[in-house]
Amino acid sequence: MWSHSVRGNCSSSSVHAKGGRHQRAALLFFVGLLRLGSLRHASQTESRTVTGPGRRNRPASEAKVPSSLASRGRESRKERVLSDGVGSSGTSSQDFMRLAGLLFDASEAYSSKFDGNISIYALAGIPMLMSALRCLLIELNGGALLSAKVMPKVRERLATDQNETAILCDLYPVPSALAERLHLLLQVRHEIIHPAHRAGPRATNTPEYLVILRELKLFQSTGGGSDYVWLEQLQSHRLFRWSFETIQQTVDVLLDAHEVSGLARDGLKASYARYQR
Repeated sequence: MWSHSVRGNCSSSSVHAKGGRHQRAALLFFVGLLRLGSLRHASQTESRTVTGPGRRNRPASEAKVPSSLASRGRESRKERVLSDGVGSSGTSSQDFMRLAGLLFDASEAYSSKFDGNISIYALAGIPMLMSALRCLLIELNGGALLSAKVMPKVRERLATDQNETAILCDLYPVPSALAERLHLLLQVRHEIIHPAHRAGPRATNTPEYLVILRELKLFQSTGGGSDYVWLEQLQSHRLFRWSFETIQQTVDVLLDAHEVSGLARDGLKASYARYQR
């Protein structure tokens, strides 16, 4: 009986001892992993630090994007506009126009379900129209359309100037009324892709410099002294249609100036007149 009790106590004590050793071993193993992870992290952080005058080993995660990236992007776009590379290109203006046309169709269908004008699709469609116009300018002056007369000065300006309206008004016979529309359209595009949608000084929320478009009833509006917030006013199918019409009139000027004829002329005119269907 006694021997059984001793054997039992010894057995229990042995189990606890083994359990303790296992626990200590596990603890030591865990601590080792923590130390190893810490060393690896320190090594990676050290290898990714940004050094240089005044930087004092700042971690890469805190480093700013190289300032050269923006200039490299500009130089890349400039080179592609001016040079004839070994790759290939196409009439991508039609991709933008197809998208703008699909957005216009969706805008028309959407607005017809409500008040005939409200349409969030205008926010996406209007910038696409401006992109299509810039593409067409590059194509006409880069030899993409064989029947088009190339204007080297336009190509040079396109390489360095992001303001298509200024290029058009400076180098093409754009009527004054159309020039005014283009300048306004450019600003509408800016308002969409560079939003500044906090409240302004006017109760109507319409920026002062674009009041003329409000007076033409092109915005989504209550018509009262106070109005929707600014970006909701731009959600207007009428504004979308006016933008399409402005681009179409501009394309007519371009086709005449570049002496585009035949099927190419007919196809382009039909593409930019899609909103009239």
